[in-house]
Amino acid sequence: MEIKVKVIEGLCTGCEEKTEQEIITREQIINVKNEPIKVRVRYLRCTQCGDEVYDTTGQDPFDLAYRKYREIHNLLQPEQIKEMREKCGLTQAELARLLGLGVATISRYENGSLQDAAHDNLIKLAMDPLNFTELLEKYKNLFSDKRHKALQCRLTEADRELYPFEKYYEHWLKDYEPCDTNGYKKLDRDRLYEAVLFLCADGVWKTKLNKLLFYLDFKHFKEFTRSFSGVEYVHLQYGPVPDKYELHYTWMKLKREIELEERFSSTGDLCEMIRSLRAPNLNIFGSDELYTLTFIKKHFEKYSAKQITELSHQESAYLETLPGELISYRHAAQLSI
Repeated sequence: MEIKVKVIEGLCTGCEEKTEQEIITREQIINVKNEPIKVRVRYLRCTQCGDEVYDTTGQDPFDLAYRKYREIHNLLQPEQIKEMREKCGLTQAELARLLGLGVATISRYENGSLQDAAHDNLIKLAMDPLNFTELLEKYKNLFSDKRHKALQCRLTEADRELYPFEKYYEHWLKDYEPCDTNGYKKLDRDRLYEAVLFLCADGVWKTKLNKLLFYLDFKHFKEFTRSFSGVEYVHLQYGPVPDKYELHYTWMKLKREIELEERFSSTGDLCEMIRSLRAPNLNIFGSDELYTLTFIKKHFEKYSAKQITELSHQESAYLETLPGELISYRHAAQLSI
């Protein structure tokens, strides 16, 4: 639908002279990460020749689309990132060091570039005042003594209520009762995170890691009638993956337990490699858990991310569920391994 706003005088490139021009707005679809986003874009239309040009005095349509995409996916807007950083008293360079990111990345996000979900979660977690205080203490070697004390004094008790980390964390990782979608076991983050560290000791593509965790939980359920970690799995385009896996990996990165590095795969695709930054604590596992963990790592050792993805697409857990649907552990009985 087209809406006429008003008529102004301006230079028409078609008539090559000043003419009356209508300011109109029109709906337009812009694809953001393969998702169609509908925005309203302003144009100038010459009343004499009908020639139309984009109104450069209006808001950039891609900026509008990015903003709408962020709203849909609960991502921070650029000014929110800047506000949170400044509330903590950090420069862009200091925030980048604290998060293990490049200063250019922070600058791009604050200037309107679209951030990915993992980096967005990382910023939210780090900039929570309660969590920020702990990070300052843990990584005080990144700052001079004088600067460290100044940042510590920056946050008041009122500030600590601004972005409560506990509420954010509880919202996304709610405690749930044992049922068929978690293998009749409550989520055990300690076992999940130590398993990730074990599987990523030599570096693993994120896509492959998601499948390794799926096979770890479902293989353990098949053998011992309970899941390994209590994680729920969801049917996505590239196979079964842990539900809200980005939040788990972001939390581990924030704690400096893993690093995420963007690298080109053998197929030329830009992917994320996950590598452990500390040795796993295997003492928390029982003998049956250690058996499953070592079996999965050895069995899929030579599988590429593509190969394990293709295998997961043949499992009933994937074939008999719909996109976005949580996967019941009853499918473990038909697991191929």
